[in-house]
Amino acid sequence: MSRIVKSFLHESACSLGELIGEIAAASGEQAQGIEQINKTVSEMDKMAQRNAGSAEESASASEEVTAQAEMMKGFVNQLVALVEGDNGRKMVSETS
Repeated sequence: MSRIVKSFLHESACSLGELIGEIAAASGEQAQGIEQINKTVSEMDKMAQRNAGSAEESASASEEVTAQAEMMKGFVNQLVALVEGDNGRKMVSETS
């Protein structure tokens, strides 16, 4: 082989080696990026599950408070009926 061909092959092999090294480095960076994305998605999934649990707890508490408010409304209505009944009797006895 001539010296020129050997030199060309050597330079080509060196360039190819550099390109392969750059590709390997880029692949490593991509792998790290994908790993970070996976971790982030996993954390987002955990947060979504926690939020769903909190939403269920809030809905349950809301239903309980609504039921208690309905009971209180009944108590207040009974109290109003008692008070109005007493006032009605007083007014009748005062006018009689």
